[in-house]
Amino acid sequence: MKLLTYYKGQDIFWFRIFGYGLSFKSVNHGYVPFSIRYGYRKSFNLFGCRIEFLKNEKNKPRGLRRY
Repeated sequence: MKLLTYYKGQDIFWFRIFGYGLSFKSVNHGYVPFSIRYGYRKSFNLFGCRIEFLKNEKNKPRGLRRY
């Protein structure tokens, strides 16, 4: 696992430290994913940004499976 990862785009910025992090999306860009609209993912608005907590995601191995 990497210590720090991040991404900065035109309407979004997110970062993760040890797998946990925050995501900032501009409210002004107009698109809100249905998972946020219907409450599947919790977020809140602050100073024109939609802020969401990012949980640690375990990496799943790909390829051959053992049975």
